[in-house]
Amino acid sequence: MNDSVIPTMTARLGTVLALLTLASCSGGGGSDETPDGGAGMPGVGSGDAPGTVAGNGSGSGSGSGTVGGNGNPGAGSGSGATGNGGSGSGAAPANGGGDPLGTGGTLVDPGPPPEPLPRDDQGRVVCEGTTGVTAQLRRMTAPEYANIVRDVFGISASQQYPGSYGVSASGYSTEPALTSISEQGVELVMYAAEEIAREIPARLPELLPCSVSNANDNCAVTYLDTVGRRAFRRTMVPEERDNLLATYAAQRSSGASFADAVAVMTAHLLQMPGFLYVMEMESESGEDRLLTGVELATRLALHFWNSVPDDRLLDLADRGELSTREQVEAEVDRLFEDPRSNRGFARFLREWTHTTQLLPPSKDPSAFPFLDDGVAASVNESFDRFVTDQMRTGTVTSLLTSNQAYVNQDVAPILGVSASGSGWTQTELDGSRYAGIMTQPAMMAALSHATEPSYVFRGKFILKRLLCVNIGAPPANAMSAFAELEKPANPTAKELSAIVATRGECAGCHGLMDPGGLAFEHFDAMGQYREQYPSGKAIDTTGTMNPIVADAFDFEGPSDLMENLASLPATRQCFAQQVFRYTMSRLNDPNILSDACTVQAIDDQLVASDGRLDSAFRAVATTDAFRYRRGE
Repeated sequence: MNDSVIPTMTARLGTVLALLTLASCSGGGGSDETPDGGAGMPGVGSGDAPGTVAGNGSGSGSGSGTVGGNGNPGAGSGSGATGNGGSGSGAAPANGGGDPLGTGGTLVDPGPPPEPLPRDDQGRVVCEGTTGVTAQLRRMTAPEYANIVRDVFGISASQQYPGSYGVSASGYSTEPALTSISEQGVELVMYAAEEIAREIPARLPELLPCSVSNANDNCAVTYLDTVGRRAFRRTMVPEERDNLLATYAAQRSSGASFADAVAVMTAHLLQMPGFLYVMEMESESGEDRLLTGVELATRLALHFWNSVPDDRLLDLADRGELSTREQVEAEVDRLFEDPRSNRGFARFLREWTHTTQLLPPSKDPSAFPFLDDGVAASVNESFDRFVTDQMRTGTVTSLLTSNQAYVNQDVAPILGVSASGSGWTQTELDGSRYAGIMTQPAMMAALSHATEPSYVFRGKFILKRLLCVNIGAPPANAMSAFAELEKPANPTAKELSAIVATRGECAGCHGLMDPGGLAFEHFDAMGQYREQYPSGKAIDTTGTMNPIVADAFDFEGPSDLMENLASLPATRQCFAQQVFRYTMSRLNDPNILSDACTVQAIDDQLVASDGRLDSAFRAVATTDAFRYRRGE
């Protein structure tokens, strides 16, 4: 593509950027991962349209620290009015004493208890009628954007596209608060679109066969109608289509080649709200409504593929053939079996476990000199292969206890096995040492520091993400208080844990977290098994676990611990909650009927299938919460 076209492209997209910033009106939210509730992201208004209103920043700190987050003021430019920042609120936990989860916060009045949900004689929630949920407007995440660009245009997405910012309450990256956008973010969206546009001319012979033999205006219309329908997840409305065709026509009138004019039109498309945002119509009647076909097609594609619907799904939507549960179930089976669903599985399990992509800079090179880009990529792929295989064929129990691993020549040495050949093979590890997803090198590395493992990170995962126990946030002075403690030379992790427990404000949480994390002390910060500490001291992985949700139990090591945890109904029920959170992009509220009924339906499928992971991922897509939108 001719680079001289780019300034013209940028100059012509002011109205598009104004539309983009109009859609960017949700604030950031705090989470219980930090001492204070998060600050609301500023709303941004720009462009030259009179009367444009800037977004309102709204911070809603759900953190367990001392102070709730405050919304930042909206920033308005152009002719619009400036938005006002909202104020967040965070409830601090009760102080120690009788509350085992007390972390030294200030006691607050929770107000009157909510009305209890209707339950039958077996204690099950009574679910009658439709139970839809509200899906908030949100921007496409960077991984979704990359998948969409690859699926629609066959091009690798630009790294310029803005990612998700902050820590979400649910732990999943699609929460609307994390995808709000700033003025700088608007520029990054434009730069990303321009980078992709530069690749379009070389792709046109495959994307647009008529560009080879008959590159005229009708050919451009064919291109737009084809890629536009995929990118927008629906047929474009006339205003969108006319706007894009006007961009193409203006470029041709100014002397641009056919290929360059189509490229500029594509860059314009990639900056429009209809492409960038997941939007659903509100219910006009105030009653729950069945999603339209294209809305449901979008939900299904994002859930399974982290991408846009294919032509078959859109055709079904246009013909009204996604309106019944049976029709949706048939498509769920097809989408699940498609290899593109591996994207959704891997994202879900990475975000659930906080297993971020391993990068060499995340570890101390003096401690792990072998960690280069190639080894890091192999460790990441090994994790993804394991979890996607588990999602297709495994159960909650096998996910937590399997001694299988995928290795190549990079990963095998980390796991202490040999690799056969230069490719990937599935191998069986020592079952007394290795236990499921927790002992995968990528996860052990993620739940560690740059040099040393972290029994706190690992134990916190078990309580918060595996058992759904909210333990609140640490006291504000936790790090300084730890530094003041007297410690022996070269203390073991168990010795450190015992020392921390001598401080009353620390004992409650650490007494719950630490035992589970200490079970994995044989694994260093890269997931390599070690017999002893570098000091020569012995590693003790025995302990007593108090999961709160069940009776305390003793364990001998990681395999014994995970076997016990896998047998708890609470572990299965928490997995059902995590599937809900991933799918709905927010925490579930046990006091809201639609949330409770949806989680119960997912758990019912887990019970009926003996814990098969695929049953949960499929089941949520056929619930009322997935198929209906709650009346406002």
